[in-house]
Order: sequence, then structure tokens, then C-alpha cells
Amino acid sequence: MDSRMYPQGSGTVKSRYVAGVLTFYDNAGNVMYAIDPITGAITFTDAITANGGVVGDVTGDVVGAIDAATINGVAVGDSLVRSLRVSHTTAELNSGQVLLAALSGFKYRIIGFIATAVGGAMTTATSLELEGNQSGVVDLFSIAAAAVLENDPVGFGGDDGVMTVLAAGASFLANDANTAIGLSATGTAATMTSIVVDLTYTIEA
Repeated sequence: MDSRMYPQGSGTVKSRYVAGVLTFYDNAGNVMYAIDPITGAITFTDAITANGGVVGDVTGDVVGAIDAATINGVAVGDSLVRSLRVSHTTAELNSGQVLLAALSGFKYRIIGFIATAVGGAMTTATSLELEGNQSGVVDLFSIAAAAVLENDPVGFGGDDGVMTVLAAGASFLANDANTAIGLSATGTAATMTSIVVDLTYTIEA
């Protein structure tokens, strides 16, 4: 591959570098998507179809509109389950963390939430909260701090502990569009050194 000023390739998809960014074209010469080799960002156009791929989850960085994106003919968010595993120090938890940044025009729907304390049990705080936004309701899932024990996963799919959800299971409904998913502690968490969160979710239009 080189930087000559015309698309190259023998198949239905051709590519060339544009200002250092690898850009892919269809047979009609329309831009399908581009990959920045420096940042790893993947930029999709409105009509991109990623057969067999997972839009956005390879690098965790999707740029541009994806409202018409499909995967194997299925619109983004229709039964496509995504997962996130992340660790935050106790200090980071106490300051509040964004787990999933807001996506313009899209909604997050949480399927599962598991938390594991590392370096000790969660003490001092009252509870661990997974936050979203459903018409102003913020705390979607709440796990009592006393149940967050060292190296002992708790929550939806965990082996022990009690997790409080919204009435009628509303915690598992889609959040408002353009809102993020966050993690916080009610009170100030102590003793443990970090918290590991496993989250499963979908993105819906």
C-alpha cells in the first residue's frame, strides 16, 4: 500500500492513504470508512455495513455518524450484546467515573452489572451505584457496600450479595438518548484498593 492519489485494490473495496489516514472506498468511489494509524480511531460513514465485524468495539473509538450502520444486516443495537471490563482505583471511584460516554442519538440498555473489590472489602461507603438516566432517574443499580467483598464478584450474575434495581425491573430498560453510564459510591469508599466492573449492554437507536 502506498500513498498514490487514487484508490487501489483488486476487489470490491479499494483503499488509499489520505493525509496519513487509510481510507476505504466502494466501487462507486464513495468513502466507506477510514482508519487513523496513529490514534486507532475508525471513522464510519452513515451507510457503512460491517459484515462480521463489531462497530466500535475493536478500538473502543468510533468517530462520526453510525445511525445507518448494520452488522450482518442487523441495525446497530438490535440484539448485539457488548461487554466492558474496567478497573478503577478507590480514589477514582470516590470521584465518580464515566464507564460509557454518551453517544449522540443513541441509548444504552444495561443487561448485566458485576462488581469485584480488589485489595480488601468495600467499607465506609453505603453502596456502589451504577448510574444512567431514565427520565431523570439516575441510580439504576445499587449494591450494598457490605456485599462488596474482596475478590468476590457481586451483582447481576454474581454468586452472592444483593443488588437493588428499579421497580418492575426498569433498570434493564433503555436509558435516555445522549446520556452516559457512570459508576460512583454513596459515601466514601475505603479499605479496598480498586474496583473491577464487568458490564454487558446494548446500544439502541
